[in-house]
Amino acid sequence: MNTHRDIAAAVAEARDATDGFMAAFNALDREAMQTRWRHFPHVCFHSGRVTVMETSADFAASIWERKGEAEGWARTVWDYVELIDAGLNKFTFACNSPGSATTVAQWAATNHSIL
Repeated sequence: MNTHRDIAAAVAEARDATDGFMAAFNALDREAMQTRWRHFPHVCFHSGRVTVMETSADFAASIWERKGEAEGWARTVWDYVELIDAGLNKFTFACNSPGSATTVAQWAATNHSIL
């Protein structure tokens, strides 16, 4: 039986995963993004576009190129990360970074990655 403490620990671990994702993103760690922090196929909504990455080889982070609106980009931070749903093996957070739309991130408890 899950106790309140077990659930709180699982939620905290899931929340830590959102920070792990952001740390890898800011470190420009392509390998971590491809193998740990994204599931593929992956759909990304950004800059008024939809990008579908079928496999990890398709991973792209256009902001890393620092062109156009991304010129001068140094890092991204969470403005907030709010738990909006929790299940037995999956947690869903509403996340926002300044200047961007709210993102919904799901964390699967079985493999510690952002879906």
